[in-house]
Amino acid sequence: MQKYLLTLLMGSIYAILAAQPPAAQHAPVLPQIHASAQAWADFNLDGRPDLFLAGTGNTGQRISVLLRNDSTAFTPILTSIPPLNEAAAAWADYDGDGDPDLLVSGRSANGGITQLWRNDGTAGFNQVALPAPPLCAGTLNWSDLDNDGDLDILLTGYNYDQIFLSTILRNDGSSQFNKIPLGELANVAHSATGLANLDGDSLPEIALSGYDAAGSPVFEIYKNLGGFAFTPISHSIPAYNHGSLHWADYDNDNDPDLLICGATPHKTTSLYINTNGNFSAINTSLPQVSLGGARWADFNLDGRMDLLLCGLAASGAIATIYKQNPNGSFSDNQASRPLFPVHNPLVSWADWSGDGYPDFVISGQDSSWQPVSLLYKYFPLSGEFKY
Repeated sequence: MQKYLLTLLMGSIYAILAAQPPAAQHAPVLPQIHASAQAWADFNLDGRPDLFLAGTGNTGQRISVLLRNDSTAFTPILTSIPPLNEAAAAWADYDGDGDPDLLVSGRSANGGITQLWRNDGTAGFNQVALPAPPLCAGTLNWSDLDNDGDLDILLTGYNYDQIFLSTILRNDGSSQFNKIPLGELANVAHSATGLANLDGDSLPEIALSGYDAAGSPVFEIYKNLGGFAFTPISHSIPAYNHGSLHWADYDNDNDPDLLICGATPHKTTSLYINTNGNFSAINTSLPQVSLGGARWADFNLDGRMDLLLCGLAASGAIATIYKQNPNGSFSDNQASRPLFPVHNPLVSWADWSGDGYPDFVISGQDSSWQPVSLLYKYFPLSGEFKY
């Protein structure tokens, strides 16, 4: 029965691929998915990043698909990972065997799930027991939270009973995980999370945003005290939801700065500079967006962090590359226009073309609210991104 269902799923994915209109031959065509999860990793160790997508297809069906990067095409690979929407996904080599394993959460046909799939090479992906709550509409992060040399898990989302949760699973070093009781972290769903070592003590801090159970927006940063103890850091960053957060060293001073976008409830795109653990907003003149995301990458390899900003602005849906100038300001990378404007977008960078420059994938909904997923390739001579 399982093999029959997998065959039906793969047939559905191939049908979605075959039904796509002709595209310019700059990048391979992807299944058209309104993705709630994107995750890049070289799962087969061939030197090319592969892509896992999960979300909703063009008839409202749930989809999970692992796409092998064959350089000129992305080929769906048969797995037993269930079709998911309201999903999250994150790769990491949790067992130290040299290949990346996949953690997923989301809504399946049977309700919420959180599953760990071990990469066994030619033997495929096999599910590993995990003491995790079944979560939807959340986030997954791998990080060595206790600095003991192995990767722990931070999870957010809501469970079967619509209870909002933020949970940590401790990696005990023998590929076994144990749930850590937490009282410090805000319980959120429809969330964004990011981890970064803000104070140089080798322990990553946690930033999170989203909704709490009362439907109120949340934003918090928690200092990692060690031993899985956390305490809120005082800040002036407004609570927000319907957005993203992303750490990067914007000003090249060797500490992570924070880029956020979302609804406060007003649309916001804000950059906060980290100075010894204190955060101050700077004027960027970037469009204010919600229902979107902002992602850092040094796309032109000039040593300065640039960004891709997409979402719902005052003018409608936008997707724009902004280049960081030597003085720290941002300018619209006109050569990359026009990017396809996507509603409710999800974006992530990876050098899928293997030329040393970051490319990206964007997924969401088009102006007719149909699912869309596009791979963009960067062309350094012209400065263009094309799909």
